[in-house]
Amino acid sequence: MKIAAACTLCLNRLAYAETYWREGIKVRPCFAETSDSLGMSLKSPDLSEVHNNRGTTLHNLRSLLDAAVAYRRPLTIRPDYVQAHFNIFRRQILPNGRPC
Repeated sequence: MKIAAACTLCLNRLAYAETYWREGIKVRPCFAETSDSLGMSLKSPDLSEVHNNRGTTLHNLRSLLDAAVAYRRPLTIRPDYVQAHFNIFRRQILPNGRPC
């Protein structure tokens, strides 16, 4: 469900992404990332946090190029979004989650 939500979010289909997140919570209610993503989508009208979380999900799935693109998207919405800048920097220094 998490991947489906990330994909539909990428297609700017927030309503579908919310549906997938809600279904994911039903299946695995203790999985905090899904609840966090749903909460972010509901509280963040600019969606910068949601796109940033999408980048984290893609990075965790080892889809590093897609993650890099996803981390840059929030900056088109909110150029001063510090967490997105940090994630881009961290992924450049530690591309596989480990020191180079």
